[in-house]
Amino acid sequence: MIYYSNVDSTVPHMVFIGRWSPFHKGHAAIIIKKLCEHPNLPILILVRNTKQDQYSPTMRAHYIKTWMVEQHIKGTIMIIPNVEGVYWGRGVGYKTGIVEIGEETEKISGTAIRSQIQRGIKEWRATVAVEKSSYLLSTKITSIIKRGLVIWFTGCPSSGKTTLATNLVKTIHKRYPHLRTQMLDGDEMRSNPLAQYVGFTKKDRADHIRRMAFLAKMFANHGIIVVCAFVSPDRAVRDEVKQIIGGRRYFEVYVRAALKARAHRDAKGLYRKAVRGEILNLTGFNAPYEPPLHPAVVCDTDKMTMPICVESILKAFLTDHEAAARIDKKPTRV
Repeated sequence: MIYYSNVDSTVPHMVFIGRWSPFHKGHAAIIIKKLCEHPNLPILILVRNTKQDQYSPTMRAHYIKTWMVEQHIKGTIMIIPNVEGVYWGRGVGYKTGIVEIGEETEKISGTAIRSQIQRGIKEWRATVAVEKSSYLLSTKITSIIKRGLVIWFTGCPSSGKTTLATNLVKTIHKRYPHLRTQMLDGDEMRSNPLAQYVGFTKKDRADHIRRMAFLAKMFANHGIIVVCAFVSPDRAVRDEVKQIIGGRRYFEVYVRAALKARAHRDAKGLYRKAVRGEILNLTGFNAPYEPPLHPAVVCDTDKMTMPICVESILKAFLTDHEAAARIDKKPTRV
């Protein structure tokens, strides 16, 4: 199947076939050398759909696309079945040949790169084709793209969930532009037709959170990082959320602030109304909030700056987001 193309497919292409796991500077040198010999010909890169590989064929094709776009190279990328050999009849006119490149470049090995990634050796980034997009090849990012991730912010009203979630999404877009995100915010969801008629009884809130969890799961199924900001005060309901989404891709962040700080930053005036008795079930004031027992990260937003909170979350889910799902993991406090 054609994964990417920026040329007319009827134009003759120079064909390069391989696993490209990952696409590194040795591969790039081979293609560039042939392009220098035939500058007017586009390239056709065939990505073999190998059964057992650290990177999916789509992931490999996407990384090659980033290289082609950066280098302004014309051509096509196709994902093909795994092959045993390439054969043709006599006189069909195809050319074959080995491209000779420098000895040092020939030493670059995809196997060695994968080994360095697994062992945490950072030098591998300098040998892949596009260093600034090398994050796509890291084990954790690959895992996220493969099965998605849900970052679930929980905390009392005005603790800073929406602000923190918004800043996290902006940072992800800036540093990791190839990662896709979707934000689900409690206030925003209640203001649209999907949930604008949902009540505020305990049952209504629990059912609403379950629906939001299922929606987050649907996005995550497509390799999206879903950033959710909901009060979600009941621990048992959050446990259901984890089950709906799947523990391996559920990442819980407890956003915490003292009552005085929450009341001071309360833009909607909820705490003032609660003090006057106009609201009888404000979570964290006159209604209970059950803190998470084993969150991946705890952010005290009344004590630490927003950038520090964002960095702590990024570090946690990009370096060991699977470990965050283990019940024995101690939370990261900032």
